[in-house]
Amino acid sequence: MNFFGVPWWINLAVSLGGYAAMTWWYVSRGPTFPPLSTVNVLHRERFASAWSHRSLITRLGGAQNALGVTLTDTELWLKTPTAFWGIVAFYDLLHRIDVQDIARVEDAGNTIFIHFTRSDSSPAKVQLKLRDKSGFLSKVEPLLSASNKKTAT
Repeated sequence: MNFFGVPWWINLAVSLGGYAAMTWWYVSRGPTFPPLSTVNVLHRERFASAWSHRSLITRLGGAQNALGVTLTDTELWLKTPTAFWGIVAFYDLLHRIDVQDIARVEDAGNTIFIHFTRSDSSPAKVQLKLRDKSGFLSKVEPLLSASNKKTAT
């Protein structure tokens, strides 16, 4: 089968090569995450859903049951396995957020909104749909209280 006169295997090779290049670019320039054994993990969820509110494209895209959310005593991590970093970074869901940079956490029914400040000092908002929402909120509230932030309900 040909697509625009090009054999299918060439199209496949070009597509896979482009995806590999995009993933390599984000892995080499994106945030680095330490091993879990070296940090104090307060809450971890491996199959969460999330949407960034950076643009219309990131709101329509997102991660459905594919995002890992890890809350440590100093940071909030949003990430996936390395093979998917290219896609997740495109949809603005690859983050290593310092707890001090979280402005507030909103409980909005079945989702949670995280308002935070990016490293370039611009405001950002991410919407999370967690399986254990109450467990996450019970762990993040003391961290925000210690840094004089608010948790809105």
